[in-house]
Amino acid sequence: MDFSHSRTDSFHWAPAVCALGVIVRKSSLIAQYMCAISLRPPATARSVVSVREVARWPPATALEHPGYDVQRMDADTRRWAGTLWNYLHLGHHLEQSDVIICLGCHDVRVAERAAALFLKGWAPWILFTGYQGHHTIGVWGRPEAEVFSDIAMKLGVPETKIILEKRATNTGENIRFSWQILNEKNIPAKRVILVQQPFMERRVLATFLQQWPGDKENTRALVASPELSIEQYPNESVGSMADLIGYMLGTVERIREYPSKGFQIEQSIPAEVLEAYSELRHIGYQSK
Repeated sequence: MDFSHSRTDSFHWAPAVCALGVIVRKSSLIAQYMCAISLRPPATARSVVSVREVARWPPATALEHPGYDVQRMDADTRRWAGTLWNYLHLGHHLEQSDVIICLGCHDVRVAERAAALFLKGWAPWILFTGYQGHHTIGVWGRPEAEVFSDIAMKLGVPETKIILEKRATNTGENIRFSWQILNEKNIPAKRVILVQQPFMERRVLATFLQQWPGDKENTRALVASPELSIEQYPNESVGSMADLIGYMLGTVERIREYPSKGFQIEQSIPAEVLEAYSELRHIGYQSK
């Protein structure tokens, strides 16, 4: 599937080419591709440390200085990491929608972004979905949906406009359970804005296209995330640039493997993305 031209327009299930380059002919979905640019531990580090040590690079102290570990990387590693980031981050232009669906995770900036979109009037409802996942189980004492909802209310979102889905433990369940609760409450969902982390945009949309139980042909779905560059993303809560690279490697693997399991639609992975993935794994970065 090919998500082309995704930085200028929206996605629409219809028997036509949408701005993402998605073609839908009744039950068949055909689409996908993005763009690419570009991050590797310093050459001196690679020459004196083991692969295992490189995989843990940069040190935790880098978290004290946003972007510090980016600045320490050489040009090749910057380029490879940037290539993954640009492929995974779709950068849709938003449009008026029926509901904002915010998928839970360990990055509270996702909740802040969803709240900001609601307060700007992009949709009359905001749904937070998520119980606890890999990064929040044993860390947060409550479902991700509740934590995100509290953040949104503190930012000014009325409680009466918030819907909670507190059972989902993975992306597929986020999508299916959200549809179920919206359907039970008779809330229209023909135009949907999905909010997650920047490097999860492509995977979230691919999961939505596969697992949304509603009328796919007449549903428009867009994705959004915190407005951050790759250099701005690392912080003390989500981890270092090395952690981010690990997340991106894992996301590329799931995009490649999950269609055969029925979790996501099939997508093409450009050669430059596969090269960046291989090079980052070769120099010691581990997928998460």
